[in-house]
Amino acid sequence: MLIATQIFIEHQALLQRTAYSIVGCKKDAEDLVQDTFEKWIRLDYSSIQNAKAYLLSMLKNACLNFLTSFRKTREISFGTPLELFKNRYEEIDFRLFDFETDLTTGVSDLLQRLTLPEFSTLLLKEGFEFDYSELSETLGKKLEHCRQLLSRAKKKRNKRTYSFPLNIERRNQIVKEITTIYNTGNIQNLVAYLQKELRR
Repeated sequence: MLIATQIFIEHQALLQRTAYSIVGCKKDAEDLVQDTFEKWIRLDYSSIQNAKAYLLSMLKNACLNFLTSFRKTREISFGTPLELFKNRYEEIDFRLFDFETDLTTGVSDLLQRLTLPEFSTLLLKEGFEFDYSELSETLGKKLEHCRQLLSRAKKKRNKRTYSFPLNIERRNQIVKEITTIYNTGNIQNLVAYLQKELRR
């Protein structure tokens, strides 16, 4: 157990940052890291070749399970899935979307390849774990259309070709607004802004 504890402590700071980046709440992140530790010390870690990767995988699964459980509980008590996300992320840091580079460059790069509906779908689905019913309600589109938008967005994201669907003035304005919203940490503002832009 002592060796297992030492291995865990070596990666604890990384695990804490990872959990916080996913669930967006310090207290929940600390609880999930502690749960991961308790599971880790019960394992036969001697056969695990990469402890860091294994711990991160355990933690990410725990975080996703936590968010899924939280969604279901809050949906029963507080209404629609969209209201759930508004309540959940209204007052905490909004740091779930993992850009390869800094936020401004990441958003600008995507907007040079994706249409705004594609970008919005990708951001909300992969960045905030919106399901298709939430996307449909938020974006005002049918479920099948949301699936098609996400599929197209992923294909375009993975290609290093640029179609420039937005003119540079509007693209720069959207980048500026999203960066500002990021700094306030309020997903309600993000949803409202995307909805406004999609209606233009």
